[in-house]
Amino acid sequence: MDQILKNYVKNFVDESSLEHLDESTAFEYFVNHTIISKIHPDPFDVEATTVGGSNDNAIDGIAILVNDYLATSEEEIDYFRKSLRRFDVKFIFIQSKTSATFDSGHLGNFLFGVRSFFEEQPAIPMNPQLKNLRELKDYIYTFSIDMDKPPVCEMHYVTTGTWTGDANLEGRVKVEKTALESTKLFSLVRFVPVDNEHLKLLYLELRRKVTKEINFEKHTAMPSIGEVHQAYIGILPASEYLKLITDRDGNLVRSLFYDNVRDYQGSNLVNQEIDATIRDRDQSDRFALLNNGITVVAKNIQQVGSRFSIQDYQVVNGCQTSHVIFLNKDALTDKMFVPLKLIVTNNTEVTNQIIRATNRQTQVYVEAFESTKPFHKQLEEFYNTFKDERPLYYERRSKQYFD
Repeated sequence: MDQILKNYVKNFVDESSLEHLDESTAFEYFVNHTIISKIHPDPFDVEATTVGGSNDNAIDGIAILVNDYLATSEEEIDYFRKSLRRFDVKFIFIQSKTSATFDSGHLGNFLFGVRSFFEEQPAIPMNPQLKNLRELKDYIYTFSIDMDKPPVCEMHYVTTGTWTGDANLEGRVKVEKTALESTKLFSLVRFVPVDNEHLKLLYLELRRKVTKEINFEKHTAMPSIGEVHQAYIGILPASEYLKLITDRDGNLVRSLFYDNVRDYQGSNLVNQEIDATIRDRDQSDRFALLNNGITVVAKNIQQVGSRFSIQDYQVVNGCQTSHVIFLNKDALTDKMFVPLKLIVTNNTEVTNQIIRATNRQTQVYVEAFESTKPFHKQLEEFYNTFKDERPLYYERRSKQYFD
C-alpha cells in the first residue's frame, strides 16, 4: 500500500472512529465503504456490510440492494418491494487484499465463495453473518415473480497492486462467471478488478465534486440574467446525458439528485409512460417533444466549442426522467434527444427559484418545496450525526429513507 492510499485509509478510519481496528481489518472497512458508497450514496453502517473473519468464504463485504436501497432484514425487503411498483435486486460481493499482487489462488477462492453463496447446499461452512445474508437471499428469490428481471451479481476484487489483464487471471474469472451465469439466477454477472489507482480514484470521487464532459452541440446561449453566470438551453443526445448521471463503472450517481424535491418514485403512471416512449422505436425520436426536460444547475462550466466540462452540479429537475433513462440505457438510440437547461449560478436563492419553477410543472405538494431551503438540509445533516443504536432520520424528500 503506497503512502497516498495509506493516508486515505487513515482519513477514513479517523472520521469513522475506527482506530481500534488493525490495519488489515481497517482496509476491509475502507474498501467496503468506498465500493458500496459509489453505488449506494445514502449513509449506511459499514459494519453491517462487513463479513470478513473465520468461515467468510473469502468474502469481506456483501451488500444487498433492493430498489437501490440497502436491505438488511426481511421487513426491509417487504417494505421496499411493496412501496414501489418495481422489485430490482443487486448483490454486491467484495474481497480486499493489502497485497500488491492479484493472486490467482485468492481470486479463485473469492469467486468460488460467491458461487457457494448461491448454491442450494453450500460447499463450505459459513459464519453467522454470511448465513443471515444467505437467508435474505433465499427470501428475495421467493418473490422472483415480482421481478422485471433477475438480480444483478457484482463481484469486486480489490488489491493494492496493478491489474494488467493477465490471461491466467482472466481465464479463471471467465470460468467462474460462466458457472454463475449457468444458474440462470441473474440478469447480469459482473467481475470488477479494482487495483491501487482505481481504488484511490473511487475514494477521491467520493470526496471531491463531480466533473463531467459532454458534447452539447444543439444548444443556444440564453441572454444575460441577474445572478446567473451562464445559461444554455437545447437538446442533448440521451447517450450523452447518460454520461452526466453515471460513474466510470456505469452506476447511477444518486447523489446528483440531492437537491431534487422528490426521490425516484418507481413505476408510477408517468414513469411508465416515459419508459414506453423510450422502448417504442416509432416514438423514441419524439422524446424531446414529449418530455418536459431536465434542468442542471452547476457551479462552473468550461466550454470549448460544443464540448462542455461541467463541475459541481445537481440535477434539480428531471429525477424521474433520469432514472428511467438509466434503467433503459440499453434501449437508447442515436435519434433520442433530451431537452436540457444548463445553468451556472452560485446563488442559493436563484437555485431554489429554479427548483420551484421547474418542478411546479408536475404535481408536487407545496410543502415539498420548503425542503429545498438551507434550514432543512442542515437539519437533515444534524439528524445524520446520530449514529448510535437508535439513529434518527429526517425525510427531507419524499421516499428518501426507505430503511
